[in-house]
Amino acid sequence: MKVTVHGGTDMARALEFWPVPEACEELVIDAPLARRFTNCLLNSPVNCRVTVVPTENDAVSYAGLFAGCRFLQHQPMVDVSKCINMAAFLKDCREARFNLLHFRHTANVRDMRQCLMGCTNLAGNGLQEWDFSGLSSEDAMRNFAHGTSFTTRYYDGLIENLFNQAKAGTLPTPMKAVDFGAARFSPRVKEMRHFVIGYGWDIMDGGEVPYELSPLEAEFSDSV
Repeated sequence: MKVTVHGGTDMARALEFWPVPEACEELVIDAPLARRFTNCLLNSPVNCRVTVVPTENDAVSYAGLFAGCRFLQHQPMVDVSKCINMAAFLKDCREARFNLLHFRHTANVRDMRQCLMGCTNLAGNGLQEWDFSGLSSEDAMRNFAHGTSFTTRYYDGLIENLFNQAKAGTLPTPMKAVDFGAARFSPRVKEMRHFVIGYGWDIMDGGEVPYELSPLEAEFSDSV
């Protein structure tokens, strides 16, 4: 069953604690004139395909859009290219078993505080292509992924991404308390991470893994 919710100019907390029908396989939030989706699905038990119709505004807030959606395991379809606020976007989505590549158009996002905080089962893939150039304050990444875990391979890609943006001078600095949870980096990106920290990013994570995969092991991991 597909459920379409039509909204107006403000969708803040519109579907908080919404009792999702058991037969619902897809939820479409159709509110292209809305400027705020703050905590729209706060604490919802939703676990189906969720599509948010792209906004017609120049700027929109998706802060807390899926906050507390602990059972969400389907890739949400949300155009974030006009988003200016992704704070707590997926906060406490404990079973977020999907990649994040769809959200990579983040050049206009000013605030990502607690964006992935509490995603204990996050896949982590996709952060390698996120654009952090629009962050507007030194607290904009505070506790970004506190309590979250994703694999070393994906975390290495994120570190390399930050390094490349820092080298290009597009990464805002300084940035306080950038918490990447329990993610651990390999020796391959150790110097890149050091460079980003020296650039002004206060990175916290799970530390360095004790060894790096051999070329054969890496090839096998990639194939899997």
